[in-house]
Amino acid sequence: MVLKDLTFVGIGNDPAKDVQLKSVREKEFKWAAGSFYLFYPVYKQCVVAFGKNESSRLSSTLDGGFKTPAICKVDAPEDTKFTPVAVYGGGSYSISKGTQGELYETGELPSCPTVSEFKKMSLKEKARLISIAPQSLVLVLEDNTIWYKGGSEEYHFPNDEGKGSATQWKLWAEKEKEEKIVDLASGSAFTLFVTEGGNVWASGNRFLQAIG
Repeated sequence: MVLKDLTFVGIGNDPAKDVQLKSVREKEFKWAAGSFYLFYPVYKQCVVAFGKNESSRLSSTLDGGFKTPAICKVDAPEDTKFTPVAVYGGGSYSISKGTQGELYETGELPSCPTVSEFKKMSLKEKARLISIAPQSLVLVLEDNTIWYKGGSEEYHFPNDEGKGSATQWKLWAEKEKEEKIVDLASGSAFTLFVTEGGNVWASGNRFLQAIG
């Protein structure tokens, strides 16, 4: 399948016309100076990527050079209806999230084997929050457990050890101090967690330098 086989609904701002809603195909585009378009595939959800494909971060279906938009292969069984609703990327690694909370990964993280196309991750619960840093992935699942994989510097992860597969991270030493996590963000060798009570928890020695 190529992009022109997909039908999109989009909103366009054309200097010659009012803002309009239209159904279009690639061959019907006539780009005008000063115009912009936002398009969304409505007949088939898919992962569309473009850019430089280092370490298979855009999947092995694309070569290593710069590409115009192309559809990435997702390694899902034929009897599985995978519908991506979000895509996350960082460094040489990407994740696509499906409607059921399932995650498909591609690319490379330190301490992890390279994944050459979007392949499903094995998780015990649906992913609720996702954060990708240049060297690592951090997840919060529906049961509020934290999982991580990738390389570790400046004691980002327990014992400053990287992990090649998703590993549970027990952030709270005492169970009674645990709070529901409502947001997270990862930087270079650190992660911040925001809890329902308005508290911020951090891991990694570099975060104080990073936030000034």
